[in-house]
Amino acid sequence: MMKTLSLVFTFILLSCNGQESKIQLQNNKEMNSLKIAPYNITDEGDGSKSNYDDLSLEFINKAKKILEQRKFQFLDENTFNQKILDVFSFNVKEYKNSIFALRPTMFPEVAIRDNKFIFIQDAGANEPEFINTDLLYHFNSYVFYNTPVSYAWLQTNNSNLLYDLVVYYGYNKDKKLVESIFKKFDFNSLSDMEELIFMNSGSHKVLKRQIFDDIETIIYKGKAEDFSYAKEEMAI
Repeated sequence: MMKTLSLVFTFILLSCNGQESKIQLQNNKEMNSLKIAPYNITDEGDGSKSNYDDLSLEFINKAKKILEQRKFQFLDENTFNQKILDVFSFNVKEYKNSIFALRPTMFPEVAIRDNKFIFIQDAGANEPEFINTDLLYHFNSYVFYNTPVSYAWLQTNNSNLLYDLVVYYGYNKDKKLVESIFKKFDFNSLSDMEELIFMNSGSHKVLKRQIFDDIETIIYKGKAEDFSYAKEEMAI
């Protein structure tokens, strides 16, 4: 009996080890198939480049500590990933990086996957971190929790970020925000309209259908025949 149990145990152990090896191989295969974050490497303008994969751990830890001191509630991984997708139209699960610059600009919003927050800098803040504690907290609080106080703070102190959430990223879940942006938006500017309704996707542009729908319902107060046709046909 003891010999039989020993053989069974050995078989189970070998099977488990074999299964673990298969899982590890599958994980490695999936990791190798993932893409590289598209905006992490930026040109500094003097011939040098910076890479957000190398973002200072000291900066990240300082930002995280600030959020902890402000009692920010960090999300679980799935909720964090979904929020980044909903707000920034960026699916972090498609990429192998742990840090993601979400657009190509001097001070981009940067998603920190391991710590579940957005690292955001302020050009007017003190070097070298350029961290504005209020901006860091209120931006994360609004993006992840739609906190009214943080929305009001951003409207007063950094409305450009709210504008970019709608116009650049195509975020439209907060209709109050969308309506406030539309009230000030120049719909007669072709270049501004192109930025509002199209998103860059490699070598071509993709229609932001959710924003197009909002223009139809908020500006035109209902469905418009020309818009229905355009949503089916527009692509450049």
